Amino acid sequence: MLTRYILTMQPERPDTVRMEWAYPLYAALLEQLPDVVGQGQHDGERTGFSQYVRRRPDGALDWSVGLLGTAAEQAFGPALEELSALHLRSERQTLTVLDRQLKTISSVEELLTHPQPWRRTLRFTTPTAFKHRKAYDILPTPERMLKNLIRQWNACIPDCPIEDTDGGGLWMLSQGLRCCGLQLWDCSYRLKGHPIPGVMGHMTLENRLEGFPMQLAHGLLTFAAFSGIGIKTTLGMGGITEA
Repeated sequence: MLTRYILTMQPERPDTVRMEWAYPLYAALLEQLPDVVGQGQHDGERTGFSQYVRRRPDGALDWSVGLLGTAAEQAFGPALEELSALHLRSERQTLTVLDRQLKTISSVEELLTHPQPWRRTLRFTTPTAFKHRKAYDILPTPERMLKNLIRQWNACIPDCPIEDTDGGGLWMLSQGLRCCGLQLWDCSYRLKGHPIPGVMGHMTLENRLEGFPMQLAHGLLTFAAFSGIGIKTTLGMGGITEA
């Protein structure tokens, strides 16, 4: 149901690595796939693909790719399993795969029932932002994050949707997640030469809910590590790890 690959890759010129390499990596991967997959992505179909890049101290990079749901796993999984190198045309260099790690969550039940600490710290690893009424909102409030995660969940896991027609469930969940630690800084993400405002840093949340709402909130926060949070997670923004 959910799969996350972390590919450690070695560039030819390590000093040039940037988090914005996520976009050309994505484009290079699409070139390895049938045209129908790339066409579906460009047409705006939700195939449940998210990804971001982190530079390693040794000059290599970690490319984290999240596949959300069966359609994404079938479309991208085989290529990621066999991938040995990718050529970035914009950077004029080839990246070689050194290591491949894989984490999976096989069912909604596993996602919701896996024991989690009541206090969790989310790290915004790449610039994170939201869009509201054609403007950027960069503050990751619990309500804003949960709303985004529920929308992604319902798009990518349609056989088990989170139903909340009046918004009452979202309000209850967001009220039960208390921010008890926050360190953020503004950081833009450049796409095609244009800076998009966002934030990086970390946020610690206490889950004060009980019963199924507590499980659902924990499940959504775990889902975030696969899906990312906010806008343009397919292109490298909104990368999430847990500290």
